[in-house]
Amino acid sequence: MDIAVEQISDPDGFEITFGHVRVTLSKAELEELVLKATHHLPALLPEVDVAREEDVYRIPAMRLMDMTDRDIQVFLREAPQDDLVMFLWYLDAPELTQRVFSNMSHRAREMFQGDLKDFAAAHNKLTPRLQEKNTHKAIEITKNMVEMLYHLNDSGYIAYE
Repeated sequence: MDIAVEQISDPDGFEITFGHVRVTLSKAELEELVLKATHHLPALLPEVDVAREEDVYRIPAMRLMDMTDRDIQVFLREAPQDDLVMFLWYLDAPELTQRVFSNMSHRAREMFQGDLKDFAAAHNKLTPRLQEKNTHKAIEITKNMVEMLYHLNDSGYIAYE
């Protein structure tokens, strides 16, 4: 079956055609569909190797790199501060971490840098079982942060494209 995806006149709209079916989705809906479909690819196409399930949430989270400073600042105001350290630790993306830190006040940046360093050091001293527990918590936090980004976009507070 042939599947076609085309952007329509609406800059946030996409049209998917497969068989005799035509569906119009927003960019966020299309991305969510792709993320969900990723989990089923190995069963459908054994030759496709999918990264670990938890890595699926890193893709939309990394889109923070493309956001404006203003949008990142809105995200930082809305993000639970206790979760931000685990979120940045889990993503393990120095460029993204620096981009986030560049949108914080000097005092907040110093605090978060220290917290991130302390968290990573403490995590490395944990038993493998507790490290796994930390990782699962960080995955949930990342998933929640991505959902929050979609909500902020849908509400018009940020442009998360």
